[in-house]
Amino acid sequence: MNATSRLPLATSIFYVVALVSCTEAVRPPATRFEISVAPLTLPGIAKVCYDLQVKNGTTALADTVWQQGDPLVTSPTDTDAICSSNFGNGTGGDVTFVGTCDATKLSPSDSGRINAVTVWVDSLYDASGPISANGSDGWRNPCPNGCTLEALCQENADTPVTFNLTILRQANQGFFDIGVNFEDVFCSAKVDCTNAAGEPLDLLFRPSTSTRDTTIVSALACTGGPGNTLTTHLFRDPLVVTCQDGSSATLPIVPSKGNVYTASNPDPNAADAVWQYAIYSGEEALNCGGSSCNKVYWNVAIGLDETRDNCTLKTKMSAGSEGTFVALTTPAKTTYPYIDVEVPLTNAVGLTCGKHALNEPGSGVSTVYTSISSTVTFASTYSKLVDECALGLDNCHADAVCTDTPSAFSCACATGYTGNGVTCADVNECSTSNGGCSANATCTNLPGTRSCACNAGFTGDGITCTAMPVTTSLIVHLDATNPASYGTLGTTWTDISGNGNNFTLVNGPVWTQGQYVEFDGSNDFAVSANNINLSAYDYIVVDIAVKSNSLNGGMAFEHTVNWNTNPGSFGLALHSSGSGPLTNTHHTNCSMENTGRNYQGSAGTGWAHHINMYARVSDATGRLTWFNGARVPFVSPYPTPTATPGGFTFANAKTYLASRGGAGGFLNGRIASFKMYGMKFTDANALQNFNAIRGSIGL
Repeated sequence: MNATSRLPLATSIFYVVALVSCTEAVRPPATRFEISVAPLTLPGIAKVCYDLQVKNGTTALADTVWQQGDPLVTSPTDTDAICSSNFGNGTGGDVTFVGTCDATKLSPSDSGRINAVTVWVDSLYDASGPISANGSDGWRNPCPNGCTLEALCQENADTPVTFNLTILRQANQGFFDIGVNFEDVFCSAKVDCTNAAGEPLDLLFRPSTSTRDTTIVSALACTGGPGNTLTTHLFRDPLVVTCQDGSSATLPIVPSKGNVYTASNPDPNAADAVWQYAIYSGEEALNCGGSSCNKVYWNVAIGLDETRDNCTLKTKMSAGSEGTFVALTTPAKTTYPYIDVEVPLTNAVGLTCGKHALNEPGSGVSTVYTSISSTVTFASTYSKLVDECALGLDNCHADAVCTDTPSAFSCACATGYTGNGVTCADVNECSTSNGGCSANATCTNLPGTRSCACNAGFTGDGITCTAMPVTTSLIVHLDATNPASYGTLGTTWTDISGNGNNFTLVNGPVWTQGQYVEFDGSNDFAVSANNINLSAYDYIVVDIAVKSNSLNGGMAFEHTVNWNTNPGSFGLALHSSGSGPLTNTHHTNCSMENTGRNYQGSAGTGWAHHINMYARVSDATGRLTWFNGARVPFVSPYPTPTATPGGFTFANAKTYLASRGGAGGFLNGRIASFKMYGMKFTDANALQNFNAIRGSIGL
């Protein structure tokens, strides 16, 4: 395709809309808002939204160049409406929008083409939301059928159009001069600082003054031309404004619209020369020979402090049909054109830039080419009606999620990663609050996530971990907190070890549902239904969660009817010295270990967890006791060593709870659980069992 066959590219129009009343003012009740016959003041109005349309003629047969917003739908349903919150000074109703117009001549003698620009007032908002146009505090639309102005659109000329809905007011912006063929995509670009009269452009609202101030416009528009069914893609780098004082402003360009610096996204560097910038992008709706022209534009307006010395604007931009670029990069092994911009903006006197058209001598806006051996990668892209994510045209990180949007795409780091979507790094979830895992679990960081695994002695999914007792070599397990062990009002306390060593409740001990069995200290006790044969075991460990209601002693458990007269027997007496009551001293004995042992545990009349180990073999640590999860020493009057002599066999007999053989030593207290093991315990085993029961007994 050559230059003689290219489509005439539209010049741009800069639109300013300032709302005033037409012929009638409607005064609302109270102080909602007032419309005065003056430029928009509207007390109480948070924002005003408009619909804009450009047609390439004034007749009904004219084609729509582009339209923003739907006059038949109101905001917020009309998401394409142009609102002053994004395109104005943030409050009130003034807006600025940079778009394109159709400069195609109808005859050779024409100087341009008349375009029709129409504005509708879409909606008004106060602090609480949209204001109804009907109702007691409604408003009268000055343009119910659209207010239209005609403007001459010319190539190589600025076409200012100003709306205040009653008075046309000057506001200027120039755009599009020369077309460049980008492999069947025609583009125009320029930088404008002044209007046709050589006066500085005053477009954007300066936050410090709330008035329009010096603005630089960098514009790019491209089309695939008639018959080209491929989507046109624009590519841009950030705009960089550097000044002699060393300040530098880098302005990322994304396919969004409106003012970039807002209350929620303030200027990150108020000391540089740029006080605001706005981005405008869109697609023309013109037909080219019955098919879409695929024409898109991507314009940037920069608010500049022109008092800064020797400031320069630099950037790069390009375009291509769908599939030409790969991941924002120009084709390899190809001399591909792109537009390089380097425009001096100011000197010691003030603003020096004017109108800088593409490829005009000295304009600073020129076409250059990559070499066969090099490529150029751009920061962002914009197109319409294409899924950049699906086509691989995005620059999202491998660990990011690319989301197609109506105008381009967005990148967001996937769950478990942090960054801006273009760069993403793995988050170590385990470094904060154990990654959300249970305190009793180990958190392991993984790419994009973490795993939780319950520690030894706990069970669960890692988020919730429940302490579990030791289950190895378990002989008896009675648990009043477990319905499988005791969940009825009968006399059987079921062994849940799987060994069938059930116990019988005698003389009416009282079960408190889900908590404990209470013994009255008079004649209540529990006894195994059958003998429990322990003769094959080298070690016996007894674990009991018990509460004594009295400090006068009582038996917690005993294997056989009396450890003093029955070989291979053992038991535990609470608050006992072995010869009489002794508060917080507990006496345990094994008939064949040759001596009893005492240990201290400050339980008083509260709950306590006792574990006692007995051994029939010679072992330096065969005789150990743990109280509330911790190993305790033996004390007077039986400061027994931990070594066991061995040489006997544990008895084959019944085991009693809360009494001595069912004939005395009755316990006035409560038992929540009772476990018996045929193994040697460690400190870790004892702590595990304590953790498993402590919550049930309030420890």
